[in-house]
Amino acid sequence: VYEGQIRVLTQPSRGVAAARNAGAGAASGELLAFLDADDAWLPPKLERQVACFGDEPGVGLVHCGVEEVDGRGRRIRTRLDGIGGRVSMEMLLFRQGVILGGGSAAVIRRATFLLVGGFDEELSTSADWDLYYRIARRYPVGFVPEVLVRYRIHGGNMHRNLDAMRRDMLAAYAKAFSEPADFDDVARQFVLMESHARDAKTGLLYHGWDESRQQKWSDPKTGRSPAFWGRAMGWFAASCSENGAVVS
Repeated sequence: VYEGQIRVLTQPSRGVAAARNAGAGAASGELLAFLDADDAWLPPKLERQVACFGDEPGVGLVHCGVEEVDGRGRRIRTRLDGIGGRVSMEMLLFRQGVILGGGSAAVIRRATFLLVGGFDEELSTSADWDLYYRIARRYPVGFVPEVLVRYRIHGGNMHRNLDAMRRDMLAAYAKAFSEPADFDDVARQFVLMESHARDAKTGLLYHGWDESRQQKWSDPKTGRSPAFWGRAMGWFAASCSENGAVVS
């Protein structure tokens, strides 16, 4: 059925990230999808995710629900708790799974993959997270809430190597927090604080400001909390000083 449509690439062993980059470099289609040897795609996977790109033309990546199975293929749990939209901040908070399925559940626009630089070949266990974060910083993410991948959990999984996982995630976080563009957002937060949270008459800072005016405590017109917060004065000054030192 696939005669003439499959290419086998060989290269010296340089790790998973380098192998994926080599495959992506040889690809010519508009979309890229990766499948680890111990995982399995369900038949409608690509169809569902390609349709999501059509429905949400601005997304850079689409992932899907995952069924985690053991080494014999027996179901451990089903995960439909992935997130779509602007997810980069949630990825940094690490409170829950955001983009599911490791390297096997995502479909990525080839142009997006090339724009962000592909997989970082210096990383191993966190290479997926690092790539997805760099994409999520620039683009919204799509999510298909349907199990389309069987993700195998066994003793040889890379994420079971805790030392490598710790080292790689520290490296990925160091990259994430060294992005120059992040400092633009920090500066924007200071401007917003001065513009909306400081009282013009007293110079005091309000307890909070909600741009959306959706919090129960926020004034429906100004978005401000009804109360001042004395400690905010010191914290704001300390934050200005610390971030100024980093930027300089």
